[in-house]
Amino acid sequence: MDFEIEVPADEGGITLPSLGRAVLAGPSALVRRAGGPVEVIGDETVRLPDDPHQDAPGWQALRHLEVTARGRILTLCVDDLDPYRMPGARLAADRLSEDELAVWREALRSAWELLLDHHPTVAEEVSVATSVLTPLTDVPGDQISGSSREAFGCVALSTPPDATTLALTFAHEVQHGKLSALLDVLPLLRPSGDRRYYAPWRNDPRPLGGLFQGAYAYVGVSGFWRRQRHHEQGEAALAASAEFYRWWEAAVGATQVITESGFLTPPGERFVARMAATLRAWRDEEVSGAAVEKAHRDAAAHRAMWEERNGVTPSSPGGGTIPG
Repeated sequence: MDFEIEVPADEGGITLPSLGRAVLAGPSALVRRAGGPVEVIGDETVRLPDDPHQDAPGWQALRHLEVTARGRILTLCVDDLDPYRMPGARLAADRLSEDELAVWREALRSAWELLLDHHPTVAEEVSVATSVLTPLTDVPGDQISGSSREAFGCVALSTPPDATTLALTFAHEVQHGKLSALLDVLPLLRPSGDRRYYAPWRNDPRPLGGLFQGAYAYVGVSGFWRRQRHHEQGEAALAASAEFYRWWEAAVGATQVITESGFLTPPGERFVARMAATLRAWRDEEVSGAAVEKAHRDAAAHRAMWEERNGVTPSSPGGGTIPG
């Protein structure tokens, strides 16, 4: 359809959400279509190509990754342009090169295959609840990821090192997306003031809402490792079993703290009770003594580091309350 609208510039260009970015100077530009191609008119004119997901002179397109495994197609937009692509993401990466994009494409293809083979529920959830990947600047020796309530469907992450790590990231972040969507329509917590809690997966004291988000995410993480450990061999199998047991215990403890907090609404009580029931069902999983020992050792090391860093000792084994 024909249209004409003035659009403000940001960081040296005009962003058309989900499409791309026209590189122009000036505080604003006119975006219009009048029977021909879409034009972005500022200090000069940029004409969008027929397929706006292809680059053109003055036009940087948002690209898509499309991968196929087991006859199932997954298509995700890679947003490495929009200045508002992930609220609060201080580590948003610059635009990926074609070689870097190829690395992401191969990791996504392998991760999609792994999810379909061993984690079909996660695969289904990702296929309907995730639409955008936002690259973050790589941190040596670590793979980081995040989600935002203000950007449903977007997963921000650094370069995935392998298929299992990327599949785990999806299992983790889709939990945040689901809970955030639910919280938009149904309050599960009442205000809890300035209380802060120990979270076994964070280095900082967390408000109750943050502990809730983390606990639900780590139900997904422990569930991922519960399944994935049966498809690993040798040391990888031991590590996967230890990951399952560590995050299962962490989720159990945090869920108990949330249950006993006194700040759940009636729907929140029902929701957390279902979380607890899911975790109880995994109580009799067989885990080797070596894996349990490693899980406890890693958990204790984190707890000691947390207490040294924050200067307090929470009283509860799962996550105590500390002053705000």
